[in-house]
Amino acid sequence: MKNEEAVIDNQRVRVQFPPRNPQGKYIVYWMQQAQRADYNPALDYAICLAQQSNLPLVVLFVFTTVPDAVMRHYLFMMEGLWELAQGFKQKKIEFYCLTGDPPQVLSEVARHALELVTDMGYLDYQRKWRRVLQEKLRETDTGYTEVETEALIPVEIVSPKEEFSAATIRKKITRQMDMITLSANKGTYTVVKQSEIKLQVPFCQPTKQSWSEFCAWVFESLNLGICLEASSCYKGGRSQALKHLQTILNERIKLYATQRNEPSLNIQSNLSPYLHFGQIAAMEIIQHLSEAGGFNMLQLSQMIEQKKANDDFIQNYAAFAEELIVRRELSFNFCHYNSNYDNFNCLPNWAKQTLLNHLNDKRETQYSLDRSLQCATDDPYWNAAQKEMMETGKMHNYMRMYWGKRLLAWFDSPEEAYQVLLYLNNTYELDGRDPNAYAGVAWCFGKHDRPWQNRPIYGSVRYMNAAGLNRKFNMPAYIKKQGL
Repeated sequence: MKNEEAVIDNQRVRVQFPPRNPQGKYIVYWMQQAQRADYNPALDYAICLAQQSNLPLVVLFVFTTVPDAVMRHYLFMMEGLWELAQGFKQKKIEFYCLTGDPPQVLSEVARHALELVTDMGYLDYQRKWRRVLQEKLRETDTGYTEVETEALIPVEIVSPKEEFSAATIRKKITRQMDMITLSANKGTYTVVKQSEIKLQVPFCQPTKQSWSEFCAWVFESLNLGICLEASSCYKGGRSQALKHLQTILNERIKLYATQRNEPSLNIQSNLSPYLHFGQIAAMEIIQHLSEAGGFNMLQLSQMIEQKKANDDFIQNYAAFAEELIVRRELSFNFCHYNSNYDNFNCLPNWAKQTLLNHLNDKRETQYSLDRSLQCATDDPYWNAAQKEMMETGKMHNYMRMYWGKRLLAWFDSPEEAYQVLLYLNNTYELDGRDPNAYAGVAWCFGKHDRPWQNRPIYGSVRYMNAAGLNRKFNMPAYIKKQGL
């Protein structure tokens, strides 16, 4: 990579082992987490390698069974990949979709490559894929490099350990923000020649198929389990993400600090599904944010630290940046360093102990999972939030906190409530099954929080109730909005 690039950009790149095959015929970029062409450091790195080695670049995406993913998620992802494929066609970058076990499929394809480059994932199954792929590639002469694409600042550069809360990680992030280079693309791909790659595994090229043919190929290749309809509100793809981004910057940002928690309004970015699938980068959002507000990265970092200043401009932009940067990267830190990120044992000792101390407290009532799925509890606000999630694939952020905490009062044990909440969140939310989602579920049970007043069932875990919603928000309007 170029010497003049910022230190942070260089620290994204982790060359696990260099190539040993001077006869490699192409460079492979395995696109997995970062499903985009713009603001993608891994793709940029692969393009630079291809240009330097005078070899063609081949981009691969592998469809496979992902834990908890259902039809709704695949459809959203496929919409993004379909749009992406058309962009690759214009840039004359070869793009193939494969099916199968990623390490096995990719090791076969990359056998004749000079080097395989990929992005980085933070969840167990993603890390396992990459570990196994490394082992397989070590048996060949193909080089292997990972590039961290999703975190604004690489997780291990921010902190060498799991952080307790947003308060403990905030300064570690903001003090490095001015070292980040915001750039759409750092390399331009010039076609050397066609790769003449020979694929011995099931594959398709979306640019040579209709949308219906592409869908049929994916659906026939995978056993998708529960068949949920596509979201009624959200369509996948970077172009859709940019529309949501322009709406928040043009219309909603001026109300963000004071009105984003109002459930009856939609003063949200609605970008979390697109961030989840890597269809848009946090870097790109921040660049648009900075241009709209007229500030640089150093100023933005100062605004985050001074977000409670008596200035509406600072409060609005800082509140948005706090969620996009600090809270999101805290979740990356959580999943990277805590091996129990997807279960009750991830909680701090004080939270686990206080919940278990109240294990024998009488629950308010008990509901089966089926009744929850029917939105038929005695809590109309919980029902409305559940309905919103099931129909649209996304729930209002404030309601998701209330919705999650209520399960503690309805199930026999906090462990059971935790697993039910994970199931609902991961199955129905478009932005479920990622670090933000796991951190959000854990927060409902005390993670990244502090002890509060002791009370039945919840112990000293933060409590939320319907009276609090009624006091703060226009809940009848939210109920009406959900058609209840």
